[in-house]
Amino acid sequence: MANKITQTITLKVAGSASTASVSSTTNVDQVGTNYTEQTQVITESAPVQLDIGDSIPEGQLGYLLVKNLDAANPIDIATDNGMVNTIATIAANTGSTVSSPNGTTTLYAKATTADVQIVFLAIQT
Repeated sequence: MANKITQTITLKVAGSASTASVSSTTNVDQVGTNYTEQTQVITESAPVQLDIGDSIPEGQLGYLLVKNLDAANPIDIATDNGMVNTIATIAANTGSTVSSPNGTTTLYAKATTADVQIVFLAIQT
């Protein structure tokens, strides 16, 4: 029996006079069986490759959630170590799903103003 992948996203705004909310939930069967959850220090001085490692074959990264644990400093995620092809910016103290082009596991991160710690969950498609 395949593992089940569930992704739930909710965006909500609330004020004194109105409220709006949109939610989306996706449930799919995992084709592969691999995943990795890691904490990692992302430096400001140089890009760091995300430590997805060999747990997920290249081209098969289906889902990636990155949470920035720092209270003040954002990070950028890119497909190259020059950080030219930035695909996401993750604000301080927030998390975000990151769409990896063609399922590549070779992703780099760089903190913008000071070293930060992140946690991520990467799941094979």
